[in-house]
Amino acid sequence: MITERMDYLSAAVIIGYTLIVAIIRTLELRFVAVQMMVAVPIAVFVCGHVMYLNFYKFDYGKCC
Repeated sequence: MITERMDYLSAAVIIGYTLIVAIIRTLELRFVAVQMMVAVPIAVFVCGHVMYLNFYKFDYGKCC
C-alpha cells in the first residue's frame, strides 16, 4: 500500500521536474526571474496533484 503510493508520488514529482527542466533548456531561459515564472506554476500544479494522490482512495478491486 505505502509502496504503491510512494511510486505514484515519485513518478508525479519526477515528471514535473523533468517538464520544468525541459522547458527551461528548450527555450534557453537565462534569467532566474523568467525561470521562476515558468517553474512556479508547474511546481504548484505538481504539488496539488501530489496532494490529490495522497487524499484520494484508489479502488483496485473493481474493474468496471
